[in-house]
Amino acid sequence: GVLYWIHTKTGRDTLAVLTGGMQKIVFRAEGHEAHRPVYSGTGHILYERVGSSGGIWALPFSLAKLEVTGEPFLVAAGGGLPSVSRDGTLAYIRGNNPSTELAWFDSGGSVLGTFGELKSTWPFPAISPDGSRVAVSAEAIGEKSTWDVWVHDEQRGTATRATFDEAEQGSVAWTADGEQLIYVSGNATSNLELHIALADASGEPRVLWDGDECRPTYDWENPHVSPDGQSLAYSAAGTDANDICILDLSAAEPKPTRFLHSAANEMAPRFHPSGRFLAYQSTESGNDQIYITTFPEGVGKWQVSTVGGTWPRWSDDGKKLYYRHQRALMAVDVQTDPAVRLSTPTELFSVELTGQGIGMGRPDGFSVSPDGRFLFVRRSKRGAEDAAAEGIVLVQNWFGEFREGR
Repeated sequence: GVLYWIHTKTGRDTLAVLTGGMQKIVFRAEGHEAHRPVYSGTGHILYERVGSSGGIWALPFSLAKLEVTGEPFLVAAGGGLPSVSRDGTLAYIRGNNPSTELAWFDSGGSVLGTFGELKSTWPFPAISPDGSRVAVSAEAIGEKSTWDVWVHDEQRGTATRATFDEAEQGSVAWTADGEQLIYVSGNATSNLELHIALADASGEPRVLWDGDECRPTYDWENPHVSPDGQSLAYSAAGTDANDICILDLSAAEPKPTRFLHSAANEMAPRFHPSGRFLAYQSTESGNDQIYITTFPEGVGKWQVSTVGGTWPRWSDDGKKLYYRHQRALMAVDVQTDPAVRLSTPTELFSVELTGQGIGMGRPDGFSVSPDGRFLFVRRSKRGAEDAAAEGIVLVQNWFGEFREGR
């Protein structure tokens, strides 16, 4: 048979086996996201659990009956990518979630400064409109908590936790006035919602949208608020792939509409500083490319990238569009008046990836400050040392230390 996790729009928690042409559900991870199941001859299924108490877990399992025979237990905290041999030797990666920091780069690729070390940070930082703060989704050092939104003030050297919900909080955007944060909230077994909260963590968050139509995704990139503060563009679950939806923030009861909808995967929307154009990422050509269309009309389409691209970002004056291609940061000159004209893409510099495991081989994200600096998440010195020191771990007879009572 074939053993696999089922990843649906509402969760990544269901383990199944396909045998004799029939699918059988054998386990649900109860509120946790899980990946990479492997069968061990000791009578267990080993798998990788993400989030709180993350690591490699073992699930007692009867191969003869294809049934779970006990409760899962933690084998290796912080481990990932498990593989087990027939003689019971376990191999896994330790250091998959390294300590990270935020790093400023200039247009030539030189590091201008670093700040904000946390245990693990999702590599999509969001700079506030005035450039003074950075919002990220991260885990705190020493805490066994879910991911929350944190706000860094580089000048003051502080990192303030902005959300405290038990669910996962991520994919964060600033409102146009820089006073509030809009983010995706949920976990592996709940429907995802759009929430809004004050950036200083005062007051209670409130739900912006929790309906089934245009439900946000948590797998990718940050949403983006238009310069006038009236519209939120974000990646939403579609019929065949992700669509781009627009939420009217000016309405008393905001409701989203689908702005871009096709069989292709459309995501990573970014408003032009004028508000008259929207850059986005689409797989309509077969791989990820960057496009521009008009807003709010959605009339016309201009392809920006040539050999692939992800995560578009505008310069503060709207005259350049930046994006990632593999490890490279690319730049394109953009003229929008009287007509759209694009230059040939040029590579500015290359950036090492954090190894956070973004899907489909896509690289890490980044952000551009109003003064033209580039902000990336990268492994901190401690994170790099931890990863180098730990690397691949081999455990012979992995079940030996757990045998009693199991």
